[in-house]
Amino acid sequence: MASMQDSKLDCLRDTIFATATPPGRGAICVIRLSGEKTLEILEQVFLPAGPLNRPESHKACFGRIARPGSREVLDESVAVFYKAPRSYTGQDMAEISIHGSPVIEAQFTEVLTRAGARPAQPGEFTFRAYLAGKMDLTQAEAVRDLIESQTDLQARLAREQLLGGIASALRPARQALLELIARLEATVEFSEEGTQDGPGQPPVRLSVEDIIGRLNRLKAAFHSSAVARSGATIVIAGKPNAGKSSIFNRLVGSERAIVTEEPGTTRDLISERSAVRGLPVHLYDTAGIRPPTNSIESIGIEKCAAAMEGADILLWVVDASLPWDPSDWDLLEKSSGRRTVVALNKSDLPPRKQAGEIRRILPDLPIVEVSALTGRGVEELADAVSRILAGPEAPVNPDRIVSFRHRHESCVHAALLALEQCRAADDSSLSEEFLLYHLRQSLEQLDRITGASTSDDLLDTIFSTFCIGK
Repeated sequence: MASMQDSKLDCLRDTIFATATPPGRGAICVIRLSGEKTLEILEQVFLPAGPLNRPESHKACFGRIARPGSREVLDESVAVFYKAPRSYTGQDMAEISIHGSPVIEAQFTEVLTRAGARPAQPGEFTFRAYLAGKMDLTQAEAVRDLIESQTDLQARLAREQLLGGIASALRPARQALLELIARLEATVEFSEEGTQDGPGQPPVRLSVEDIIGRLNRLKAAFHSSAVARSGATIVIAGKPNAGKSSIFNRLVGSERAIVTEEPGTTRDLISERSAVRGLPVHLYDTAGIRPPTNSIESIGIEKCAAAMEGADILLWVVDASLPWDPSDWDLLEKSSGRRTVVALNKSDLPPRKQAGEIRRILPDLPIVEVSALTGRGVEELADAVSRILAGPEAPVNPDRIVSFRHRHESCVHAALLALEQCRAADDSSLSEEFLLYHLRQSLEQLDRITGASTSDDLLDTIFSTFCIGK
């Protein structure tokens, strides 16, 4: 795709169209148009029913779509025209609903092409909205996130980002940075002595440290945001008949895995996508770890080991109704250096293992007493898993997660680096010009997040991943 910024004028001058509904047969198919000639093209291909000569802005109009010139009717239709700037793109727009037949859709798109419109590029409608100032870059990204959301939490985060949540989270640090820049610029411009700190103003170092603190608090949300966006892999492991499949079913919320009293029922990996406290996860139930009795079980145990290597979280299931044996400790020691939760299962039976015994040897492991049979402790187990998913600096609270992306994190990291360089320059008593250089570099990185300062390559990367028609 040609650089979007380089083709900005062409983009705004062309009238584009795209199908906004999924491909295939359905009740309706919606085709969108945007551009200067939208109304002109609409009048060529759409024949309003009744006394109307043309569609009125923001009002649904019933009629027929037809070929220009011959007036051959292709289908009955409902059209809505949106007069600029009161539209999604800020341009004249139209949405035309036809019957959801691929044949009619193909005929109509051919008609639109002959009438002077061209097919839209991926994300071009949202790109036009961005160019028109209808949304910033984070809000444009949220459009795609909302369409692709798979959990309630992902949908809510995308909605909040679409309403400007990220810009709002960045605003205090950015405003403090702007004020410091303005203060130092005034010093350079008007002060012959070059005094940095005027009466009643905090030292530059304190102002910089305040901004660094604000951005570091934002960084604490990056881990939980990444989990909320992309999900995490949880591998449930343990000895045969410890209750792994039962806990898997409890977390999934259905009888996905077969559960019997016979040890070694699970021979292969069983996986299911689910959510733990709103955070998307990919759960794996694995074969029980023990010396294999046959080749099939050996393959299952090998798959379990491979899955454990790639897991974000290990959920060790321990049968608390049986006494300890050396193999129990061997398995628990496999969690060394890994993010792990221990589920002491079968707590409805007389206990033969105690959580305190594990804590004396492995004090940092979260341990939850659970009964997969009765459901006791399952909610506490979900809480323990979600705390690890959210990260140590961000106790899980879905209401406080902000939907940051990796590129946002990179920009904040670069902004912090520039601020650290500014602080070092101030410690070395360098002039305000040096400090201003680093402060402006920091501001530019923050503005790259919202798109106030950005590059062609970044815009191409972001909008090329959108679906056609959005």
